[in-house]
Amino acid sequence: MQQRLFGLPADFWERYRGEVEAITPAAMQATSKALLVDQPLQLVVLGRADNLEKELARRGPGVRHGPEARALSGAVRSGAGN
Repeated sequence: MQQRLFGLPADFWERYRGEVEAITPAAMQATSKALLVDQPLQLVVLGRADNLEKELARRGPGVRHGPEARALSGAVRSGAGN
């Protein structure tokens, strides 16, 4: 059913594992470079900042924002470009 829904060939599942295993690290890296943006990761966390601050500070620079998406005076740490 899924094969027809997504337009997959009849032998898709028989070939799938072998095709995935045939992917080389070089091919994976080349595809990643072509498709992924070379920018720092942006992580959005929702929750009480006072409960999360210590854990998030260990993850690297960041800015804490209020409900109106404006930086609060008690920012965790200011990252580059923020």
